Amino acid sequence: VNSSNVSRMRKGRKDTFHEFMIANADYDGYWEFPIVPDNVYSTPKVLIAYDQRKNKKCLDGPKFIHFFIDDYKFDGPNGIWNGSSKNFEQLRGFSINSLKHYDEIIGPDFTMGYGFPLCTQFDCCRRRRYFEYWLTTLGFQVIPFVRWTDERSFDFCFLGLTKGGIAAISTFGSMQIKFLKENFKKGLVELLKRVEPRTIVVYGKLYDDIFDVVDQTKTTIIHFESDISIFRGNNNGN
Repeated sequence: VNSSNVSRMRKGRKDTFHEFMIANADYDGYWEFPIVPDNVYSTPKVLIAYDQRKNKKCLDGPKFIHFFIDDYKFDGPNGIWNGSSKNFEQLRGFSINSLKHYDEIIGPDFTMGYGFPLCTQFDCCRRRRYFEYWLTTLGFQVIPFVRWTDERSFDFCFLGLTKGGIAAISTFGSMQIKFLKENFKKGLVELLKRVEPRTIVVYGKLYDDIFDVVDQTKTTIIHFESDISIFRGNNNGN
């Protein structure tokens, strides 16, 4: 389904729903999430947290921005969602130009916890796909990010991903107790089945008893330790 007629706003109404982000998008599934084009052409070499983007723009190699940080550092009144504008030269707080030094962007990890109502989890996924799609229209290469909770979230969390494309996931903060690991593996199996990604970028610890399911597919894993793990000098930051 194409969204060329997405704007049904009456004249003079403010776009508080961020419809500008999905202009001309193609939709995916019953919930009609915008499909993020598979436009990534290089392999991640360096991941840089969004809140460190101004300090590390001179590093060598393909540089990727990630949002695996506390939400308040990228979301909020002047963050990437509320601070974005259709006319990005007249911004409400978020400067798209602050990303221009980077090769690619991994989609935002809006917090989506097990204790959240399902409607809140849904909205986290919706905003994520909106923002990812919008960045591609501005010329950025984008790796869509995927997060799930229990099996109910499978109905919407994979929507908007291009089949056979690249995706990013994170084990950071998802493995503290047994049932979290079990649900993570169920979601990973579902991702492999539904999307069949050619590449998965993994941020956080690689668990052999979880990622063994990838060995049975043609999917390639690109792994990055979490920033906290690197700071501690080990790979136990999960």
